[in-house]
Amino acid sequence: MKSSVLYVLKELLVALEEGVDVAAIASASPAIIVPETLDPINLLGVLRRARGSFVIVTNEFGVVQGLVTPLDVLEAHCG
Repeated sequence: MKSSVLYVLKELLVALEEGVDVAAIASASPAIIVPETLDPINLLGVLRRARGSFVIVTNEFGVVQGLVTPLDVLEAHCG
């Protein structure tokens, strides 16, 4: 899966070694950030648009609280 964390890290490391502008790579696939107050139904919609990737969860002050994947939501609903 091209949107996995390992794929992105690999691409960034290769870019750094080759002297490529990392900011250009980062702006090509911006992070998806959601508030921790987002309800699970709307979170599913956001995850669907993220195409199987993960989203970053922040609190009301913008501090990162963690990551959520589609599997996390499935496990929370189904046990």
